[in-house]
Amino acid sequence: MRCGNCKVESTDGFGFRVQKEKPVPFVNCSVCRATLSARVKKHRGTDKGKSSLARQNARPEQKAAKAEIQKRKGPEYTRKYLKSEKGKAQVKRNSKNPIQRAAQHRRHKRANEKIAADPLKRLDRQLRIKTGKMLRGHVCSGTVAQHTDFKTPGDLGAHLKDQFEPGMRLDNYGEWDIGHKFAKVYCNTTVQDIERCWKKINVFPQWHQENMDVKVRLPSDNELMALIPMWPAWFAARFADRLPTQVERVVIEKWGLQRGDKAESPFA
Repeated sequence: MRCGNCKVESTDGFGFRVQKEKPVPFVNCSVCRATLSARVKKHRGTDKGKSSLARQNARPEQKAAKAEIQKRKGPEYTRKYLKSEKGKAQVKRNSKNPIQRAAQHRRHKRANEKIAADPLKRLDRQLRIKTGKMLRGHVCSGTVAQHTDFKTPGDLGAHLKDQFEPGMRLDNYGEWDIGHKFAKVYCNTTVQDIERCWKKINVFPQWHQENMDVKVRLPSDNELMALIPMWPAWFAARFADRLPTQVERVVIEKWGLQRGDKAESPFA
């Protein structure tokens, strides 16, 4: 293979990059690629380069393409970055930077306003916070009693104790979470679905790290069959007489990870 710029030849090629999940071979050698990259970087630092980049980014088609990439890959990349050593160091630096702290405060404020304006999100957050308070301080909650199977702190604590794994105790709540076999993200389209999600059959103690790793993964087929009484309405309507196929599982879980959209189901 011959370099498209300096014409140097290589029998093994010049490597490849992954584009749209497919390998695309480089047409230039590594030296030419590095030279071109340095030129582009230098040009973008000039007034002319900045102006040119601003014009490109202002195009409607460019904005649409960036928005689609961000929606599709942004959350995944963000999660991986925050778990990396570089990401953890960045978070630590930001926590000490007044400008970054102010920006984070604004993001939290917008998120809280968004939750306050949505009755379903508000109910979901109330149940999460109040059940935690019930476990820590043994305080009663009318909201929890009305919308879940747990009427008292003792009722909630006894249900979780029966399923404790070795090392779990009520006094180390925080190292473990209140887990949901059928993830909450699938059950927040109606009040009835939220109440189904908090049925005893769906609630169990789960180590925090395991909860983070599982994310929105659907239960196994056998567990799904056992959870039929709490299936959310959209899921029960779609799979009234069968279980989801492997392809449908992928579609559902991808929708769960990108739950920022307003669709009431992944098949809407």
